[in-house]
Amino acid sequence: MLHSDTQEAGSVENNLIQNVPSKTAIKVLDLASVSHDQQETYLKQIAQWYYDEWGKYCASDKPNVQSFQIEKSELVANQLPVTLIACEGTPPTDKLVAVVRLKKDAIEDANKEKIFPEGTYALSGLYVAKHYRGKNIGKTLVAQALTIAIKQYHAEALGFFSHSKKAQSLYEHYGIPLCGRRKIHDKEAALYFMDNPALLLQKLSMPPYEEGT
Repeated sequence: MLHSDTQEAGSVENNLIQNVPSKTAIKVLDLASVSHDQQETYLKQIAQWYYDEWGKYCASDKPNVQSFQIEKSELVANQLPVTLIACEGTPPTDKLVAVVRLKKDAIEDANKEKIFPEGTYALSGLYVAKHYRGKNIGKTLVAQALTIAIKQYHAEALGFFSHSKKAQSLYEHYGIPLCGRRKIHDKEAALYFMDNPALLLQKLSMPPYEEGT
């Protein structure tokens, strides 16, 4: 059985991302763990990314940048949803380069119906800044989110969805089964589901993915 969302998730340790040609290390952090001022800055950047990337799929909702902003009330340490970010450099001059979110029972289609079975943990909102793509940053964020899902929440099922061909190629590269397609917002999205998340974590030790995030 899956454990409750209120179970402690533990702290997210910083991880150095390999194969990133930078003089400065890139770290993975839980957004809930950074200062309030940093949160404000990062939330605005993430909202802009999401709007630029996915706003076109929500035309009927007439979205704006603010409609894509993560609520600060969701940034609670040791609780779901978890928002992981990758940053280059050190505060206060560090640069946000990527984000992903871990949720449970929270992904809905255009009709507000759940798209995965009850109890499924889902990764959503994976975004890597354009100049940082192809450096395995997305892979590292996914691996960290999976580690939290498996070790802290004992997740037994994991779901993904994507409108992006590049993200779909990434998921398929690591053998995540395609389970169907559903209209999410105003466009059809590919759905991926697996009932053995630990297997995916093992697959993430495969050779680096070259084309996607």
